[in-house]
Amino acid sequence: MHSGGNENDGIVLDMHHAPRFGHTSDLSKLASIHPEERRDYRTGAIAFGALVAFFFLLWFGHLLGLKARGKERVGCAAGQLYQEDTSNLISDERAARRHGRI
Repeated sequence: MHSGGNENDGIVLDMHHAPRFGHTSDLSKLASIHPEERRDYRTGAIAFGALVAFFFLLWFGHLLGLKARGKERVGCAAGQLYQEDTSNLISDERAARRHGRI
């Protein structure tokens, strides 16, 4: 049964517990009249964003490395579908037809 809350509430609560590296996760500090409280929240949010960006760039670099290695070395991890070379099969079938084997 639906309790009336938004289905994204869990995501919001999870983000509230995201690592801030010792800085506050209290959003109300962003509207504080004390500049050090605003700076503390901003620093924590920027640190978390930098962590996410680091892992994204690491992942992206890994994908580029696989792409650079090519399909011959890493297969479909290079971003290309594996396709079997059928040109020999077609020419073998034509030769077999010519000789009456098919």
